[in-house]
Amino acid sequence: MASIDLVGQVPAEIDGKIAVTLTNLTVRESTPTTVKKGALGAIGVAQGIKDVTGQMRFAVPKTGLEVNFEAIANQPGGFVFSWTQGINRFAIAGCVLSERDLSVDNASGNVEVSASFVGTELIRLA
Repeated sequence: MASIDLVGQVPAEIDGKIAVTLTNLTVRESTPTTVKKGALGAIGVAQGIKDVTGQMRFAVPKTGLEVNFEAIANQPGGFVFSWTQGINRFAIAGCVLSERDLSVDNASGNVEVSASFVGTELIRLA
């Protein structure tokens, strides 16, 4: 059986600044798709413009969050979210926050802040 080195961590950045406390990341690119049908059956598939969304979760240091959500939420043109996945690098341009939440589990001492975002375009940089 082959032994292949796999990616274990994916470092990410918000506006070029490394997100040290980022613990979980989900990025989704979806294309609205419709199968067009007529009286004689399927005609073909029509596709719309891709939607790019993501969710990021952060550990909360005692010194406060490293990400100023208010600042990036009000930034003209949105923020840029980028990450390195193995040897490949990706970015989502024109990001705006769509949701933010706080999760507290006092018994286990787990406090996290999550934020969802929507971007205009997913770009492969390398």
